[in-house]
Amino acid sequence: MKRRAFAAAVLGLMALREPRAEPSQIQVIEVRVAGSRTGEPVEVTLVMPELEQPVRRPIAEQDFLPLGAEMIVPTRTVFRLQSPNGTECTLSPGARYRVDSTSARGEMHSVLGGTARFHVSKLLDFFNVEFKGFVGLVRGTEFTLKVDPGRDVEADLKEGRLRIGQTGKVRINEGARESEVLAIKILEPGIASQASYALQQESVLQSFATIQEAEDHYRAQLESALAGGDFDLIEAARNDLGSIFISLGRPQSAAPQFSEGAAAAQARNDKPWEARMLNNLGTARYQLRDFRGAIQALQRALSINLELYPVGIQRRIAHNYNNLGLAYRGLGDMARSIEYFEKAIKTNQLLPADDRNRQAAAGNYENLGETYLKRGDKERGFEYLERALKIRKALPPAGRHPDLGVSYNRLGIAYEQSGDLVKAEQYHTQALTLRRQLYPDGRHPTVAESHFHLGRVLCRLGKCKLGIKQQEEALALALRLYPSGIDRTIAIACRSLAEAWRKEGDQGKAADYQKRAEQVEARLQIAP
Repeated sequence: MKRRAFAAAVLGLMALREPRAEPSQIQVIEVRVAGSRTGEPVEVTLVMPELEQPVRRPIAEQDFLPLGAEMIVPTRTVFRLQSPNGTECTLSPGARYRVDSTSARGEMHSVLGGTARFHVSKLLDFFNVEFKGFVGLVRGTEFTLKVDPGRDVEADLKEGRLRIGQTGKVRINEGARESEVLAIKILEPGIASQASYALQQESVLQSFATIQEAEDHYRAQLESALAGGDFDLIEAARNDLGSIFISLGRPQSAAPQFSEGAAAAQARNDKPWEARMLNNLGTARYQLRDFRGAIQALQRALSINLELYPVGIQRRIAHNYNNLGLAYRGLGDMARSIEYFEKAIKTNQLLPADDRNRQAAAGNYENLGETYLKRGDKERGFEYLERALKIRKALPPAGRHPDLGVSYNRLGIAYEQSGDLVKAEQYHTQALTLRRQLYPDGRHPTVAESHFHLGRVLCRLGKCKLGIKQQEEALALALRLYPSGIDRTIAIACRSLAEAWRKEGDQGKAADYQKRAEQVEARLQIAP
């Protein structure tokens, strides 16, 4: 979507957010050029989320920065800013900075590049400084954050206490599972006053051989945090353990962690933690098919994030919209589902066009397309699914991005459900080919998934022997991924094979697979 002129863009933004009072702003209290204080305005580049192109604007001392605008500090120039809470931020030449929100309760800042030094003079309910997957959780301190977008981010503590967290992935070899966690390091004078993190496309924080090993580690992490009593470490540990449970398909174990985290954050009036926990609680409730409970949690998360980011253009807000779309679709309210998916798309389109936001937009389009298909609107449904495919084909490396397999797979399922089995076979074949290239040894759930779906379509096309071969390959891969034999994909594969052999007239094999499915399902019922 091409961004239009200023007036039209502002109207579009107003549709994305609910009316609220204007927040307090950051004021420029000092400008220095080449080391000397100047009383003259300095031309500054501002990147406004509602505009197509950056704008040049003169900014002088006593001016206020537009909320949500990214400021790029000119060469040889230093800006000193102050919030209504007395927080000071000194921006070095070349720094890229955005103020997200300030209030009497807390502040949210983003450093997008360069060096920013913060002095926090007032203890607030929350004070977060972010750069992509990094966040500084401040409880009264002075520190410097230096960001080189292509290389690394560095934190240097001068006084007080700083918790710096890095969002990254945890990999579990058993089942080739992945989960996103927030690893926090505490900086204190005399103990550790500096931290540096390399900026990589995908940061893998830790790997585990088995599911049990990962669960044991994060349970122990929570116990240690609870014993230590540090609020942020406890919240991070609850969030991480819950996220691990979500990735393992155990939302019933995840929900209590997120619920306790949300309650603790609400009691402390820490809005960023509360919003994060509520969004994740919504995910757990959605997976439990408690769609009304999911909507309740997600609406609360959205309300908090709109308060923290009043401009309404933020990745978390787009994520809230998308999750609400899924929850309303689960409830059967297709009109509200479409409304929220469209809001997610609009928000993502106004965010920087990096790979992460393009991936999110592709997911929004797929969800929107599948919702239209459920309404019976095939034309618009497949239009949006194809639009998502086009976005993913352009993600690097071109034609080889793992998410491209997601698009092929979802299109294959959509065509299968609509009755076009020939196109379904084509897309599932493309998904399998790509995934076999990405994971040559086949030890990845998506490879098993593609074998399964392709086999099911082949059976429906009357090529049941070929279909059975594909589904048996899917089952063999699933058993390699989950040596314990306790996983829902194994039960599903066995039931599908029972049906396929029944159609082929081999009742003995059908009964064998049916029995295996029932045995796995029984073990799943008693699994923790």
